[in-house]
Amino acid sequence: MDSAVYSIFGSFYIIWLAAAGFAGIKWAFDTGLGVRALRKLPPWHRIQPLGSVLLAAGSYIILASAFSEGLKVVLEDEMLAQQIGMASAGIITIIFLELYFRSFQSEGISALGLDFRNFWGRFKSAGKFILTVYPFISLSVVLTTHLLSLLTDNFQPQNHPFIDDLLQKRQDGNFLIASIAAGVNIVLVAPFVEETIFRGLVQSGLNSATGRRGLPILITSAIFAVVHGAGVWTHWPALMLFSLVLGYAYEKKRSLLVCILLHSMFNFISLSLSFLSGDLYKLTGG
Repeated sequence: MDSAVYSIFGSFYIIWLAAAGFAGIKWAFDTGLGVRALRKLPPWHRIQPLGSVLLAAGSYIILASAFSEGLKVVLEDEMLAQQIGMASAGIITIIFLELYFRSFQSEGISALGLDFRNFWGRFKSAGKFILTVYPFISLSVVLTTHLLSLLTDNFQPQNHPFIDDLLQKRQDGNFLIASIAAGVNIVLVAPFVEETIFRGLVQSGLNSATGRRGLPILITSAIFAVVHGAGVWTHWPALMLFSLVLGYAYEKKRSLLVCILLHSMFNFISLSLSFLSGDLYKLTGG
């Protein structure tokens, strides 16, 4: 982008950050950084057997790997094969989980807070979260990168490998189909699968095991950051912040759908900015 566009974008970002900062400070004072808000919440019992975590994570990893390798031979395009393979694996994993949960309760995975009623209300809740937190997430990436550049000689900012590969395909004949496949996987399928696993299963399981709300959010967020930050460790602070927000939203709203929508919005904004700017400083949480 030229300097004029950067100036407009920069001005918009500063205004957004200021507004989000005001809202964030008010929220911190009103809720004690969310601690008081969580303490006031009534108990929320979620049935979450340990086997569901192993089933979900194991199924997704095995299927994604198998599908990606098989499609790589057919499509002769590693990135396209990976995105289609991961999306297919995610859909099948959700079906597996639904059938597994229905084997011992009639609600299926909706018992974890996946309720599509009042969708517009859930969408607005997710929108409020993303408008408030996204500037801070992007700012944390910039600050982490800048700090490390000051402390480390010859420091090179880390880019998300997937975004790097995708943008390099601009001149490739498969760029359009690869972009569509990536969009479907990253914006639609991945948030559904990941929030079901991390918030619906892991966080709920830790909540049941400890009887607490804050500690499960912290542990789940740390796992989320490490898994998503593999190979891009400079993004760990941002990923940790984002996951803390997801965990808080899950407990506060008692809705897995809010987390899925929030995660989808985050990925959509990050992916869009990467395409529009061509600057690979944004992370895509997957």
